[in-house]
Amino acid sequence: MTRTPFDADTLEASLDLARRAPNLTPRTKLAFVVRMAQQARKHRVQLHSRILMQSLILAKSCRKVNVVVATSRVMLQQQKQALHKLRDRLNATAPASANLHDAPVELLAGRDVLDAVVFDAHLRFFLCHHQTAVAAELWSELWMPGLAASNNAQMDPSILENGAWVCAKTGNATEAERVAQLDQNLGYTLHECELRQYVRAGLSAKKADEPFDELLLTMGDEVLTARDVVLCSDERIRVRFLRFLYQTLHTCASDGRLPVHVKPPLFAPRDAFQCAQHLFARWKTTDSVISSCMVYLTSRAGCLSMAMRVALASHEQAPPLNGNASRVPYGMLHAFAYEALVEQCLEQHRIGLAFDLIFAQEDENFLNARRTAHMMTPYLKTLGRLGRLD
Repeated sequence: MTRTPFDADTLEASLDLARRAPNLTPRTKLAFVVRMAQQARKHRVQLHSRILMQSLILAKSCRKVNVVVATSRVMLQQQKQALHKLRDRLNATAPASANLHDAPVELLAGRDVLDAVVFDAHLRFFLCHHQTAVAAELWSELWMPGLAASNNAQMDPSILENGAWVCAKTGNATEAERVAQLDQNLGYTLHECELRQYVRAGLSAKKADEPFDELLLTMGDEVLTARDVVLCSDERIRVRFLRFLYQTLHTCASDGRLPVHVKPPLFAPRDAFQCAQHLFARWKTTDSVISSCMVYLTSRAGCLSMAMRVALASHEQAPPLNGNASRVPYGMLHAFAYEALVEQCLEQHRIGLAFDLIFAQEDENFLNARRTAHMMTPYLKTLGRLGRLD
């Protein structure tokens, strides 16, 4: 029985010994790390990020998620205690006007706080292993205070991507909006996966003071339309994400979750049409899915001239060589777009515009015949539904 006190040096030396032992299996090493963590807790020795990272590496190879969860929660509790003590000490010595409650974690606690590499690795580990509650706890206790205090903190884009993932899983729209804005401010590429997480965070917002549409419209209206924003890694992926975003706007507008103002007043709140309009102006495209959603939203907003321009631009695309064999004629819009267009034309007593769209093509050929048939189906459906087949 040794009389050597169990302190930080003992813990470090023990971990080094286990790490370098060539004959020990990962499972044996993991068991040793766990015992050292238990001893550290017993002797009130602070657990630093190194032991947590080592347990993560070993737990991955042994598939022992519960070990990492348990070790992380012990360390998280220590981090929180150290942070509260330091804040109390700083508040006691700071001027009366200073408010250090939201000071960045990395500035307040220094080496006592999980370093960025370890934090990022654990956040992704827990998310990948469906430990959302633990990931959310880590994010909210150790990283959100830093984000709340400053929009200029130099953060790794991977951490922000994981933060977006946490926000989507927990429905925290306010935090997701802050992360998205920070991503854009730092000049990082906004990747498709991360952007989809932001959208899902907005759609799944649970709190009464976080309307689900706030993140969606703010992101579309401000973040994604900024002049210097880097949206996705290439054109193909960018169009794919924009399709997803426009389809979300269309779905939420059609089921009433997002407003669409007809001739909105000067200071009207954001709506789906305004968001789509700004996106369409910033990221010009003739993609038929995006154009369909745009025609639907502009028609709902009563902007027939814009709806007609978008529809005609889509129709005028040159068909591919195998266009006759495609299921839907090339450049044609989806049925919901034509239905909204016809309904708005009827409401404004301008049904001739809708038929001008059909007969704009002068050449009589097989492709145009198929286009006409494709458009007439939603036209007749809408006219019949409204009792206007006359």
